[in-house]
Amino acid sequence: MTDQLPQPPVLARQAMFLFLRRPEERSAEEQETLAQLRSLHPEVDQAYELVQQFAHMLRTRTGEQLNDWLCRVKASKIRELQGFITGVKRDKAAVTAGLTLPHNNGVGDRNSE
Repeated sequence: MTDQLPQPPVLARQAMFLFLRRPEERSAEEQETLAQLRSLHPEVDQAYELVQQFAHMLRTRTGEQLNDWLCRVKASKIRELQGFITGVKRDKAAVTAGLTLPHNNGVGDRNSE
């Protein structure tokens, strides 16, 4: 018998939306679904936390935290995030600038619009 994860309450695409959406913008139903997702497995909860940390860096322009975040992601060994950090490392100067400089492409900080 294999050790399989429980069936998630939403599709992967919907889960991604919940992970990326600002907490204050989620409905009560979305909050409940997210809580269910996070309770499925410790790795899901850890992935959520890491995604939120990256989103926070983006919104607050705190790119100086990128190296620490990359180390946390690498240590997590979450396969789905390893490919992401490979791309971040490849374009690290541009990513750091995007997370630090006040210039905005319209993503992240709504206060700059």
